[in-house]
Amino acid sequence: MPELQTYKGYYLWHYVPSRAAAVIFLLLFLAATAYHTWKIWKLKTYFCICFAIGGFFEFIGYCARTSAYDKTGRMMPFCIQNVFILLGPALFAASIYMVLGRIITAVKGERHSLIPVRWLTKLFVTGDVLSFLIQGGAAGMMISSDLASIGNKLVILGLIVQVAFLGFFIVSMVMFQVRIHRHPTHEVFSEDLRWKWHLNTLYLVSLLIMVRSIFRVAEYIMGNDGYLLQNDDLSAISAGGEEDCLFSDVQVPRKIFNNCQKNRRLLPVLVWIHGGGFTAGSMTSFGSPKGLIDRS
Repeated sequence: MPELQTYKGYYLWHYVPSRAAAVIFLLLFLAATAYHTWKIWKLKTYFCICFAIGGFFEFIGYCARTSAYDKTGRMMPFCIQNVFILLGPALFAASIYMVLGRIITAVKGERHSLIPVRWLTKLFVTGDVLSFLIQGGAAGMMISSDLASIGNKLVILGLIVQVAFLGFFIVSMVMFQVRIHRHPTHEVFSEDLRWKWHLNTLYLVSLLIMVRSIFRVAEYIMGNDGYLLQNDDLSAISAGGEEDCLFSDVQVPRKIFNNCQKNRRLLPVLVWIHGGGFTAGSMTSFGSPKGLIDRS
């Protein structure tokens, strides 16, 4: 397996990304995107184009992740996969926001909508665009080491905006379904509309995006040394990877090291075992021997 590489002395990755997992995901997104693009063209449902673009974003992201398998020290593959995999779900959400208004109109259930239908799509799509712009700008800022901290906070803000609007959207769907079940219209009983099937599909997609967004919020809040990014089994949920652990880290003050080489004598060794049970964390996430070395 390739070794974890550094970029200008800094680790972009905390594990070597799994090439097999990335290839599987890129093939799945390629097939799904191709199918949806064909259906959009065939049925002329151009309002779903955001869904296809989101799938294409994910495909590009996982292509870059596949390339990063033996290039963990290069900035470009890391940035591409980070930006495109992050932004894809925002485009998925934009499409499902447009579908609910059409379902309500099709069954003549406008009076049962929690938000007036003329504002329904505009409200949620505006929130989604806001989330997309915040996350997109923040992802670009995270490339710079000087702006990485600000970029990380903005990504969290963008994801929270996405979760808030998506949560309100799910509440709106539930309220509409409850109200129209109590006071159904004639169109509800039409077998040609299949509105319940479409609504259930919206529930499923919304739930998947919500779980992913909450996971990413926790991931960015905990940071690079957090449990989610340091544990490969959980990191694989959002992208898939293989952990490359640091087994030993030797720290020696430069002055003492140089004197040791000149005098050819042995020195005392301080063994520092960080917390985490050899399954999580890094050499600095649970403290550091630096303080003891400075006092020696």
